[in-house]
Amino acid sequence: INQVYSYLTNFWMADCYYHLNEYDKSIEVYNRMSTSVDKNIIDYANLRLYNLAYSYFQIQDYVNSLKWFRSYEKVVADSIKMNDTYLRIADAYFMRNNFHLSSKYYVKALSCGHFDIDYALYQNSISLGLIEKDTLKVNCLKDIINKFPNSSYYDNALYDLAEYYKNIGIYKLAQTYYDSLIFCSNDDDLAASSYLSIGMIFFNSSKIELAIE
Repeated sequence: INQVYSYLTNFWMADCYYHLNEYDKSIEVYNRMSTSVDKNIIDYANLRLYNLAYSYFQIQDYVNSLKWFRSYEKVVADSIKMNDTYLRIADAYFMRNNFHLSSKYYVKALSCGHFDIDYALYQNSISLGLIEKDTLKVNCLKDIINKFPNSSYYDNALYDLAEYYKNIGIYKLAQTYYDSLIFCSNDDDLAASSYLSIGMIFFNSSKIELAIE
């Protein structure tokens, strides 16, 4: 048996299972592959770590996904895959409710700066809010608004900023963000929530007639 051909055959078989959404079979084949390989195919051995991590990620086994993404993190040379690896590690930590580490890896992804920057900023804002780092959370949300006006997270960033300022009693600024959201958003649910919150601001400020209007 040619060990190189055998290794590559299993590698591509696992890859086929992955693309067929048969993740359990993909994991089974990747796991039975040798960890000691010819130096000429070391790139495939490293890519196996990445693909195995993704297979576990797809079945929501975040513990094993983290294990293999963290292994791949040590050997990755391609900056695009590094960016993606940091995002998936952050996502896995987020799903495990480890928001300190999810924030750390969203920041690592942002430092790569290749793609999904607005996604990393928004997810990091949530992580930061959950560990009570509100100043940094606000900075992330403002970065989305100022730098990514066409982002799918733009409306959510406006709403989250409005909610933040409402909750700490800075009602004028909260209303500014609610108004901006109502003006630009096509999301009826966010607009309705914004109208309701503005009404509550007027109500709490004893401006009952404005709340009714």
